Amino acid sequence: MSKEKNKKLKILVLMGGPSSEHEVSLSSGKEIVSHLDKNKYEVFEMILPRNFSIFDLDKSIKKYDLIFNALHGRFGEDGTLQAVLDNIGVKYTGSGVLASAWGMDKSKTNLIVEKFGIRIPKFVILKDKIKLEKAVDLVMSSINIPCVVKPNDGGSSVGATIVKQKFDLQNALQSSFEESDTVMVQEYIYGRELTCAVLGNKQDKKVFPVIEVVVSDEFYDYNAKYIEDTTQYICPAKIVDNVAENIKTQAYLIHDLLGCYGLTRSDFILSKTGDIYFLEINTSPGMTSHSLCPKAAKADGISYTRLLDMIIKSVL
Repeated sequence: MSKEKNKKLKILVLMGGPSSEHEVSLSSGKEIVSHLDKNKYEVFEMILPRNFSIFDLDKSIKKYDLIFNALHGRFGEDGTLQAVLDNIGVKYTGSGVLASAWGMDKSKTNLIVEKFGIRIPKFVILKDKIKLEKAVDLVMSSINIPCVVKPNDGGSSVGATIVKQKFDLQNALQSSFEESDTVMVQEYIYGRELTCAVLGNKQDKKVFPVIEVVVSDEFYDYNAKYIEDTTQYICPAKIVDNVAENIKTQAYLIHDLLGCYGLTRSDFILSKTGDIYFLEINTSPGMTSHSLCPKAAKADGISYTRLLDMIIKSVL
């Protein structure tokens, strides 16, 4: 994309949307709008309502040079918005249709990365047509307790539960099925929660420092991510160098295997035995004041505004 030397890029920040992560998206979008360099960009914002439909986006958005996608969850992160924008012919931040769809589908991501030697927790996928009693029996026979129950295509830990007692399993499954028609149940790996962000495209990638997340409770859930102030973020994580490098290598590889562009964040568990387990990738990571990617960038000497510049450059 060529621009006159003294002409600012017109950037539209999309936020809100129809997913259960609407409020998180608003926080991300507002933070992005406030930190975009107004000397470089003309910044506009659009809040998509909860009842938004893909048919509500029209070709008028072609007047913008770039769409900064701050949407999270279904529609904004699963390849749907990406397909619409590709069809309209406007550039946007983040991964394309296929990488977004794969990244949103936790089971597909797991099956892909496992083939390349990345360790994952044992898991089973359940469809909403299954009776809950049968689902409980299947989980107990294949995964057992403790386990993690979560929507297969959800984010921000909405509808996710750590189950340690069999009598809690049915309610956990019901909660996840309220968010998605497909539920993933994983074996629970006890250990340290680590995450690593990657930025770039096929030609040029940057891997950020590994962050350890320490929560006051046992689970980095929605409350711990966005509401509580007791969650600790240690960046760089206090882990031995070879483990940190291993996690960075895996995050880089996963980003590459899925064909991701822009910013992604991969989550891992470092088990008590020293094994690294990949949990999931986020192809549209949060950019709120609580979010991990801006924290990782800051630890690397990169301001929020500079991080946004780098995201935009990865598209252009």
